[in-house]
Amino acid sequence: MNLTAEEKQFIRDHASDDANRLLLRAKKYPQLDVPFLVDQILSRRQIREKLPSWCANEDLVFPAKIAAEQCSSERTALYKQRLVSSSDTLCDLTGGLGIDSYFFSRKVSQLTYIERFPVYCEAARHNFQVLGADNITVRNENSVDILLHPPGRNRMRTGFASFASLIVAESSARHSQIVADGRPATDGVFIAGNGGHPCVVCPE
Repeated sequence: MNLTAEEKQFIRDHASDDANRLLLRAKKYPQLDVPFLVDQILSRRQIREKLPSWCANEDLVFPAKIAAEQCSSERTALYKQRLVSSSDTLCDLTGGLGIDSYFFSRKVSQLTYIERFPVYCEAARHNFQVLGADNITVRNENSVDILLHPPGRNRMRTGFASFASLIVAESSARHSQIVADGRPATDGVFIAGNGGHPCVVCPE
């Protein structure tokens, strides 16, 4: 998923151009995947203010504009980071663009990113590698299935004990089915100890 020098140049050259016009002129660039590059341009516009460090990194890729729209801001992610300790292992059930996962990974010892959409996982693997976040494991799975159908009787403890002491999820329409120990996730973000006992809630 590495961006070529030509693709990066296209993104720079057309950063302020009308997206619809770029798409209509796609045949002018037969060697480029213009719809993909337009998504990159739109995503970077979306995160310019809320994720300045990611926006400034030309090697990062974005799986969809909606991921950039829905992701945490840098400021919010840094606040959430304060809620965990360096000895924690953490599982992010709603991986998305990977902003929370990345900032949590700078603090915890190990993090597992879970996301049901393969293209998001592919982008996350690439971005985490670019950012040097080598303590993140990416899993392309449905977190609802993991929560409701892990082996053993205690679904939270048995399902996550092997790779997380804390569980974090962001409540949204896309993840409205996610539950913690039989309870729906609250608005915003919840962090629960392994076993489903909530220890902190941080609304967006």
